[in-house]
Amino acid sequence: MAGVVLAAICLGVFGGYPRAHSALLNLIALVLVIAAGALVWYVDERRERRG
Repeated sequence: MAGVVLAAICLGVFGGYPRAHSALLNLIALVLVIAAGALVWYVDERRERRG
């Protein structure tokens, strides 16, 4: 389910409602997904260096 939502955000599926500023919200959601992925990667890299 999460994969489907992520794919929809990345493809801009929710960007077609200009009255709700959905293109901007879609961009914000995409940036948050990228930031969350970077955070997970960073924490995992730190964990591997300790062990």
